[in-house]
Amino acid sequence: MLTTTETLALWQWYLLVTVCDNKYKRFTEYSPETMTRKINPLANLRKHVNNPELHRPEQLPELDTDLQASTSTLQEVMQENSKLKETIVKLERDNMELKRWELTVTILKSLSKGNSLPNLQGMDAQMMVDFLAEVLESQELLWSNVDRRHVLDLLRKTAKSAHVFPKHAELCGTQCNLAEPIGNPDGYGLFYKGTLEGQSVRVRAVRTANKSGSKARKIMRVQVGELALLTHVSHPSVTPLYGTYLSAEHNPRICIVSPWMENGDLANYLTKFPDTPRIPLMSDVAAGLQFLHDMGIIHADLKAKNILVSQSRRAMLADIGVSAVLNTSVAMLADVEVSAAPNTTVASSTAADFSGPGSVYWMAPELLIAKEAQLPTPQSDMWGFGCTCFEAMTGQTPFLEHYKYPALLVGAFMWGQATPLRPIRDCLPTIVNGGPLVALAEKCWNYELLIAKEAQLPTPQSDMWGFGCTCFEAMTGQAPFLEHYKCPALLVGAFMWGQATPLRPIRDCPPTIVNGGPLVVLAEKCWNYESSERPTAAEAVKFLTELNVGDNRPSLDEELAMFEAVKSKRDEVNIDYSHLLFALRKVSFGRSLLLVL
Repeated sequence: MLTTTETLALWQWYLLVTVCDNKYKRFTEYSPETMTRKINPLANLRKHVNNPELHRPEQLPELDTDLQASTSTLQEVMQENSKLKETIVKLERDNMELKRWELTVTILKSLSKGNSLPNLQGMDAQMMVDFLAEVLESQELLWSNVDRRHVLDLLRKTAKSAHVFPKHAELCGTQCNLAEPIGNPDGYGLFYKGTLEGQSVRVRAVRTANKSGSKARKIMRVQVGELALLTHVSHPSVTPLYGTYLSAEHNPRICIVSPWMENGDLANYLTKFPDTPRIPLMSDVAAGLQFLHDMGIIHADLKAKNILVSQSRRAMLADIGVSAVLNTSVAMLADVEVSAAPNTTVASSTAADFSGPGSVYWMAPELLIAKEAQLPTPQSDMWGFGCTCFEAMTGQTPFLEHYKYPALLVGAFMWGQATPLRPIRDCLPTIVNGGPLVALAEKCWNYELLIAKEAQLPTPQSDMWGFGCTCFEAMTGQAPFLEHYKCPALLVGAFMWGQATPLRPIRDCPPTIVNGGPLVVLAEKCWNYESSERPTAAEAVKFLTELNVGDNRPSLDEELAMFEAVKSKRDEVNIDYSHLLFALRKVSFGRSLLLVL
């Protein structure tokens, strides 16, 4: 007879055999040939369990031998099972990647299928929008900015047509106390400091309409989606947008979430660190503008307050197109159709609405004096760039010295050319507060008065006027034109009746390249009344690059990696690529059939 210990051991072997049988039977479905090779050790073990005559102590050594063989067999089978599962997962992943490639190539290479995307509706449209958003964030699927711009344009059209927007761009995990704003209201809303995925974030909360109700909320949802499209704009000189959401307040606000920059905006940074070299910063701004314009995107509200300075002391454009997108509420609440400018991603209702309060001083003349509404353009951005150069050089608001109120500046533009932006020069020309930066800004401010008979749209050239003003800001810390035109109407009148007093930073120290120099030249080129004569963002980048100014700022790589890490933690969106490819072919076929008929 077997002892109790031996009986328990036998039962353990019996259970092992049963488990092995079950696992082998399941695995046989995947690998029957393997089971044929492995069955003999199990048969030996089963022989001992099912034959009572062999249940004797002297049989234990044989049982141990068979048990060891069976255990070894089980381990081998489980290893093969694991390898098989890994192979299946890899095949599924490879198949998914192939479908992604097929969809991307189909959309990029087939004009008819690409044009069919806005015809998608419902879940198909939502899935397509999520897919296009995924493509834009991928580093492998797109090879050029031309393709990226094409996909971004398709995303915008499809999203607007079907009233759907990328799911992962609407954030739900942001923690922010909207009762504790930071600083004073600026432009369209208040700023707050919050957290997202453990990282500090900048939350801009704006209320777009005084009206309430379902229609106002619907408009806000559209605006949230429109802003969400900008999450796919990625460049070292552009502040990344993590996403947007509607606040949980009774009267909700649109909350725009981006990385928190400890150095704040460019205006405050230059006030705090007045000896900071201006040219590298304005080179960053010009590079960011070039990228946006290449992508068909207009900033529309360029000034030092809308440029953030990163931890590595890089200037990064912020609040891109926010003023234009948010102002669609005026027309939408009035049941007025709002259309976007050709090849741009912003829309607005009136020229006066393009920028937040106080931004008139950075706006290109063609936006202020047109008889009908005009949309911002790359040219109007460059006017703003010139004004920002003025800010950087002087620390002053452009035109504010001469035109204390915006209406006076508008009047000056209407009745004659406003007093040009020129930083005051009290000594021999030096490069301290301008130099090549002054030269670049003045190229942006070159203008020949043309009062448009019809509405004018903002252009890359008007952006360059603003770039020139921003150069002035960076050089002086002053608002462009404000010294000569205390009211905006005065500046407008000066523009209409003759050239406004040029922006010139005060020069009172020995020649140096620290704070600009050629920046004044560049800014004045941006202040050209003839918008077509203003430099492009690419030309501004070339001008500043050729100065070969030393740049000892740390690399931006670590910050960019952190930004991408936060983005990567957003909720994952599942996409059925096979279904999407079928839906694309179906809607393309339907469109082709209609064209034939």
